[in-house]
Amino acid sequence: VIVVATGGSARSAYWGELFSAAAKGRGAAGMVCDGYARDRAKVLALDFPVFALGTRPIDYRARMRVVAVQEPVTCAGVRVVPGDLVVAEDDGIVAVPGTVEAEVVSAANARARAESDVLTDLLAGASLREVWQRHRIL
Repeated sequence: VIVVATGGSARSAYWGELFSAAAKGRGAAGMVCDGYARDRAKVLALDFPVFALGTRPIDYRARMRVVAVQEPVTCAGVRVVPGDLVVAEDDGIVAVPGTVEAEVVSAANARARAESDVLTDLLAGASLREVWQRHRIL
């Protein structure tokens, strides 16, 4: 996942269709940015996840510049270091330091399995109280 720190700049959109195509072509899984993106429909058609503050029609040429690559950055107040695990979805974005990645992924997988059991019980008609008493998860 590519992490772009713009300091929240709204001067222009830093990311768009061509950067998405280049990143996808080189194996990137997605992009997270604390600034703006453009070409939303075209990026969606590429099936390349882009998470930004919003969209702006103005490209970044002559308005912004790349100052570092593969360096630690602070994106939306969160320090991200190359090698950190970055997970982004519609509900939010999290950066997990590489030093605790295995532990965090294991705990997240255990929680997902438990929530699957909770969902099964709820869909089978169990009450919230019963599910809470059985699983301690809601």
